[in-house]
This record gives sequence, C-alpha cells and structure tokens, in this order.
Amino acid sequence: MILFIVPLISQTKSKDWQLATALLQGTLDSIANQSDPDYKVVVSCHEIPNIKFRGHPERLIFLPINYSPLENDCCQSIPQIDRFNKCCFALFKLKDEAFKYCMVIDADDRVHRDLVKFLNEQPQADGWVVDRGYQVDYHSNRSMKYHRLSQICGSTMIFSKQALNIPQAASGEEYGKSIYRQGHQSMREDLTSQGFSLRSLPFYGVQYVLNHGINDSDLFRTGGLNQWLKHMIKFSIVGGKMS
Repeated sequence: MILFIVPLISQTKSKDWQLATALLQGTLDSIANQSDPDYKVVVSCHEIPNIKFRGHPERLIFLPINYSPLENDCCQSIPQIDRFNKCCFALFKLKDEAFKYCMVIDADDRVHRDLVKFLNEQPQADGWVVDRGYQVDYHSNRSMKYHRLSQICGSTMIFSKQALNIPQAASGEEYGKSIYRQGHQSMREDLTSQGFSLRSLPFYGVQYVLNHGINDSDLFRTGGLNQWLKHMIKFSIVGGKMS
C-alpha cells in the first residue's frame, strides 16, 4: 500500500480558501484516478474542506490537528514549520499502518495515474525521487517538461517506511528525528549518509502547479517581476496547452 500525506494550509492563513480548496480537489482527483487503488491518502489540516473525493471513501482520511508551531525548529519560515508539523503528525498517527512507501504531496500538485501501480510492482527499495515531471502554469493552463523537478518541488520524494524515521510521539524531539525535519533539497544527501539509496522514477511522475498566487514557494513571485516574465515567456515558447 502507498501512503500519500497532503499537508493543507489553515483557512485562517490562506489568502484564498476557495482557490486552495479547488487546488486540493485537483490533487485528490489525481490520486483517486490511480490505476491501482492500493493507496491511502491523509489530508493533515486544521479545517476539513468541502471536497468531493472520487475514490473509495475509506481511502481518504482527514486528520484535523490543533497546535502552535514548534519553537526553535530548524525550518526557516512559518509555512515550512506548518508543513513540517502536519507531515510529522500524520506519520505519528499512522505509524502502525502497513505501507510500502510514503509520499508527501503539496495540496496543489498532481501525480501520474500509474504511480501507485509502478511502486507496488517494483521490488522494495529505500525510496524514489521524481526528477522528471512537469511545471504547470495555473492561469494559462500550459505545461512544460522539467528534468530536475526534485530541486524545486517538494512533492518529489517517496520514502520507504524504514527510511522515514517515524515519530513515536507528538513532540518536538520526536519530530526532529523525522526525514521531514529538513527541506527536500537535502533529503537525498541525508539519507545517503545514513546508508540509504534512492532511485529515480523512470517517467514523468508529478505536475508542479505554479502561478496560482497562494503558493508560498511560488517561483513566479519569489523571483520578482523579471523572473515572472522569464517564466511566462518560456511557458509560451517551450510549453504546450494542457487538455
């Protein structure tokens, strides 16, 4: 069984809750559309959104939580701390579940419909990295292939249960042991130093959705106007219209 964890921003912190819910709907639709239904998806959230899940109801769990951000955490921003806490809390609550791999996917990204099928058919590995995927411009609905997706997108790391270092209590000390205590850019190096080996997914496995205006790591906003214009030009030249 493949476990998906989807950390969802709180309604009180969201710039546009209706849009955040619509983006989450797209994420859950991509999971519900899996060709292999042997998965479970956990939405770790403060409020339960109004969502229509198109998969089997028992495969979706909403996990409401109530906490203040942990103090002295290694993460550098409040959104990162929030995401970190929600991932760790979900792992703690599901630590006794029997799953082959866990994938954290942001509540605006999408996964390939054969991802679960592929992972379940492969011999057990320490984990997988999605380097090949798509960047998707939300407003123009254009996409382009990207071969270094794991460097810019947090929805690209898939870990075996053994590699996760699952928290055994809902505490800062236990959370600090989890693989999710750090950014996705350094996870591969950290696991390698521990003797784990991650394999590259051999197909385009994730759509990284950008430019919808409520993503705290949105490349179009963090790079300023010049960066935004460069990406829009690249999407118009290299990208193609999505059906």
